[in-house]
Amino acid sequence: MFQNAQSFFENFVKDYEIGKETEEIESYSYKYYHTYRVVRMMEDLISRLNLTPEKRDLAKTIAIFHDMGRFVQLKKTKHFDDLKTNFDHAKESVHILLENQWFEKNGLEKKTKDIIVFAIENHNKYQIAEERDPEKIYFAKLIRDADKLVILKEEMPTESSSEINALVWQDFEAKRLINRRNVISKAEEALSNIAFLFDLYLEASLDIVQEQNLLKPYLEYLQNNVDSKIYEKINQTIKEYLNTRKKEHLC
Repeated sequence: MFQNAQSFFENFVKDYEIGKETEEIESYSYKYYHTYRVVRMMEDLISRLNLTPEKRDLAKTIAIFHDMGRFVQLKKTKHFDDLKTNFDHAKESVHILLENQWFEKNGLEKKTKDIIVFAIENHNKYQIAEERDPEKIYFAKLIRDADKLVILKEEMPTESSSEINALVWQDFEAKRLINRRNVISKAEEALSNIAFLFDLYLEASLDIVQEQNLLKPYLEYLQNNVDSKIYEKINQTIKEYLNTRKKEHLC
């Protein structure tokens, strides 16, 4: 299934200008290589999990399809910000697959189709939609984790900023994903990405964060840009959360 998905993806992006991997953030190339970084991260994640070959194949298929809507988004709006463009790139990704009858042409069962659609539609949402099917939830968690882990590697703040508004800080202190609608400054963006930690579902994902020091650049940035007391509070909140989550049973 993944090989067929990859072929479809490659044919799809032929209509867009893809350059070298040293791509600008607002470019087709950026999302092309981001997609493959998510696929590789998914491979790392699933190698740590007790999944059947079929489920591994399914997870990689979701990964390569998750951001196809970004190409349409950039062409139509010249931007990747869903809030600013009022464009749901996840919904568009699903639309592309349905419009091209990819599921039918590849003879996939309805259950498999429904898992792929649900996972893609929910990969960019503030939280996963209510759903009784545990497999749909599980694969949505997988792609959300893989995507966030890659974004942590990609998005490094550069401009100096010390502003952290009360709404952003409230979300962080509550150890939950920060609402991007409230994020304005670079410091808030950095803190918002650190808060991805609170929305990772798999123990394997937490292991990757720590093994690869994915939070280090953000913490160094905040250490240099915010009040020392605020920085210490951020550091302490992260340590407390990791200690608590490691003691809990994670899927």
